[in-house]
Amino acid sequence: MRISLKCFFFVLVLTLVPWHAFAAGPDYNDPQMIRSFAEWLVSEKEYLRAASEYYRYYFLALDKDRDEILHAIGGCYENAGDFVKAAQVYEKFLLLYVQSPLLADSYYRLAWCMYKQGEYEKSTERINLFLKTNTGVDRPFLLLQGANFIQMGQWSPAHEAITRYLESSEPAQRDSAEALAAFAVSARDIPEKSPVLAAFLSALIPGTGKIYSGRWEDGLVSLVLIGAFGGVAIYSFMTDGMESVPGWIYASTGFAFYLGDIWGSIVAASDYNSHRVELLKEQANEIVNKTLP
Repeated sequence: MRISLKCFFFVLVLTLVPWHAFAAGPDYNDPQMIRSFAEWLVSEKEYLRAASEYYRYYFLALDKDRDEILHAIGGCYENAGDFVKAAQVYEKFLLLYVQSPLLADSYYRLAWCMYKQGEYEKSTERINLFLKTNTGVDRPFLLLQGANFIQMGQWSPAHEAITRYLESSEPAQRDSAEALAAFAVSARDIPEKSPVLAAFLSALIPGTGKIYSGRWEDGLVSLVLIGAFGGVAIYSFMTDGMESVPGWIYASTGFAFYLGDIWGSIVAASDYNSHRVELLKEQANEIVNKTLP
């Protein structure tokens, strides 16, 4: 009987101690603990996990700080590079918390996420919508607006927006803004290659339209090739008369290359302009990514 009693107390202790420890342990569903854990995950750059924890807190939190938490969720997705989800969160924020002190920053963050997705027109529309109804907070918006215009190839509006930013009191990114303004001016003032002129030159002398457009090798090849077909065709006609079958074959082939060269000159001029613009956009984008947000 003594052994059974000892066993009983031993089992009782083993049974009660874990439950006691569990009861005294931390409550992992406590909202404040969830928020602290989310903030710790952010400090460790575990942004997607932090977003999940912030969502848990969002559904448990009081209304007074829900706007702050939803804004933080958008920031987590943004820092994780998921600009699509970040934009969706900021869109939701703008619908739910129109009186929040974080409204202006959410508009800006949404416009920035759209910029990062390459949706420059939508980003511009969001900025314009905000600036129509809000004053005194336009400085960072103007710089992003200028970056949008650069990516859309609208050089004069880009320069105007960045100039307005530089004219504001103590702009935070003056050096970068001046560099972007210089890009807008250089892109606006650099002469483009005319596709019409390129076509005319190649129609006059084969290959010269491509040479004008910066494609020296292609132009010289076209000049030699078309000239060779033309020369052989003329020789065949002079030798065998206008009934010469080889002469007509050479002439037809040379004429096809001639027409192709004219079209190729138009394409070469257009490509030259596009490449120049894309190069400027890439350089501007590097500055934007280092400066904004």
